[in-house]
Amino acid sequence: VKVVGADDAPGAVSIDRDSGDALVEGAAGLIIGSVSSVDPDGSAVAFDLTENSSGKVAMSSSGVLSLNDVWDYEVDGGDISFTVTATSGGLSSEAKVFSIAISDLNEAPEFGTGGQLVASDSVSEDSEFSYDFTSANGLQIVDEDATDGFADLTFTLNEDAPAWLSIDISEGYVKLIGTPATDADAKTHNVVLTASDGELSNDFALALTVTRTNDAPVFSIAADDKEISIGAGEVGSDIL
Repeated sequence: VKVVGADDAPGAVSIDRDSGDALVEGAAGLIIGSVSSVDPDGSAVAFDLTENSSGKVAMSSSGVLSLNDVWDYEVDGGDISFTVTATSGGLSSEAKVFSIAISDLNEAPEFGTGGQLVASDSVSEDSEFSYDFTSANGLQIVDEDATDGFADLTFTLNEDAPAWLSIDISEGYVKLIGTPATDADAKTHNVVLTASDGELSNDFALALTVTRTNDAPVFSIAADDKEISIGAGEVGSDIL
């Protein structure tokens, strides 16, 4: 009598990475790890990705797991879960659930979503100037890693920015304000506003042109003058 052993299901599925090592959020193609299983009969083992709730995990025929889309920590969360089953000879292993931690990658603050980082504007001498960084003009300053808007960001102007220009955040958003008051201000100023989270930063460049206005003549009187003219259109003199 010839006794033939029964075919056995593949063993438990394992993954070739330390479960305590976190992945860092990243682009499509990021390798998560490779799964493996041993068939007691020595038969070839195939793997099935039986559960993939995020839809962002892909598995090759050899069991290599990777991201098939960008993983955004702020949107997708800090944990990725999927289930893998090993199959051989029509028999399957017990489904193995994997949960992998995803770490947040610090990202530089941005001026809007894809907003332009170079702009130009103008203001007349002696007029108030304001340049607002809000969602209305597509330049709202965003820090994907912040939990309280831009409260953790610092803002600075370059050394070439005019002294009359300052940064104001009193209304809940960032804006540049100031009033050019002299003829010397009448030129194009190359202004750079930098937003920094302490590690990464981004710049916004503004070519700000101040146009000169025609100012009325101003009379100056020496202390020993005895006679002066009154303003234009008036007749007569004033004897001191």
